[in-house]
Formats: sequence, structure tokens, C-alpha cells
Amino acid sequence: QEVREKMIGQELKAIKKSRIPSVSFVANYGTTGFGYNGAPESFLDFYPQSFLGAQVSFPIFNGTVTSKKIRQKELELTNASLQKSLIADQTQVQYEAAIRQQATAKKQIQTTQNQIILAQSIYDKSILLQQEGLATLTDILLADQSLRSAQQAHLDAMVEYLRATLELKKSSATLLN
Repeated sequence: QEVREKMIGQELKAIKKSRIPSVSFVANYGTTGFGYNGAPESFLDFYPQSFLGAQVSFPIFNGTVTSKKIRQKELELTNASLQKSLIADQTQVQYEAAIRQQATAKKQIQTTQNQIILAQSIYDKSILLQQEGLATLTDILLADQSLRSAQQAHLDAMVEYLRATLELKKSSATLLN
């Protein structure tokens, strides 16, 4: 974006300078050969030639083309500046969103760890109750399924945390570090 902005600025300067009178000089020097190289008589002569010239241009009136081109380039320059600030704002918003997403994922990991502890406790108590004959196989299977579900939720939360960390690094341009 900065390169585009500089390029448009240079084009604007060039258009503004086109209103200034210009002077051009031209010079040419060389030799030209005339002759015949065959029979019965051959002759070949070289003659010097030169050309010198000057041109002065005064832009008197070319309609409103130049002023419209200047206005167009000024608008393009403003547009490029707005796009640059828009990209900077979008980057900032993405960075802040990534920070929030990472914080949310971290809290989710803590929550799922607590759920695993609770599910493990319920499972252990169900095993003890089953050994004493107070719990059925269905109770054990439900407790086991709850524990596995909590473990899966914890893995999902860890993946989401890593994804959020990756997004944070991407938005802060430190992905390779």
C-alpha cells in the first residue's frame, strides 16, 4: 500500500509538472555514402550529414484534461491512504480478536480440566459402588462415557487454544518466531 501511495504521488507530481513549459534539443551527426560498386566504373563517395534542432513547448490550453487528471490522482491518493488505514485497523481488530479468542480457549481448558476431575471422581465412586454391589453396569458405563466425553472436550479445547495462539501469531506477524 505504501508503494502504491508513493507511485500515485509521483504520477500526481508528473501531471502537475506537465503544465510547465518544456525545451527539447535534438542533435544528429553521421555520414551517408552514395555510389556504385559494379562494372564498368565503380565510385563510392561518403558525405557528412548533421542535424541540429530545438523545440519549445508552451501548454496554452488543453481543455480541462490536466485539471481533471490532477483531481483524479488526488482522489486516488486519498483512496490509497484510506485503504492503508483500513488495513491497519483490520489488522488491529484481528489481533484483538485473536487475544480474546486465546483467553476464551484458555478458560475453556481450565473448565474442561475441572470437568475431567469431576467425571473421574464420579467414575471412581461408581466403581467402588459397583464393587459393593450398589451400582449397576449401566451406571459404570454412563460414568465412563462422561469421563471420555470430558476428556474429548478437553482435547478440543486444547486444539482451539493452539488454533487461537496460531491466529494471534499470524495477526501480530510473529508466525515464524
